[in-house]
Amino acid sequence: MNGVTYQVFQARLTYTPKACEKCGVKNENHSVIKHGTKTSTIKLGYIIFQPVLLRLKKQRFYCKVCDQMFTASTSLVDKHCYISNLIKSHIA
Repeated sequence: MNGVTYQVFQARLTYTPKACEKCGVKNENHSVIKHGTKTSTIKLGYIIFQPVLLRLKKQRFYCKVCDQMFTASTSLVDKHCYISNLIKSHIA
């Protein structure tokens, strides 16, 4: 990628949400359903002097009540961000 050799890991993030992130309705009677995936490429830092990327396939969800979609989240990276929190803490 751009003349740099990366070590690339692939992972999938999925779970069953307890409630809708947009409207807050509880996930009863399958009111929040799985609705495809979104792949994010996240920079993780270096392992043995080689840059590492994570191709994270995140589950998308659809709320039947509010007609909105949201994506699975993780503490590894902030929402709408492609740099891991570990790298941010090293910079700080």
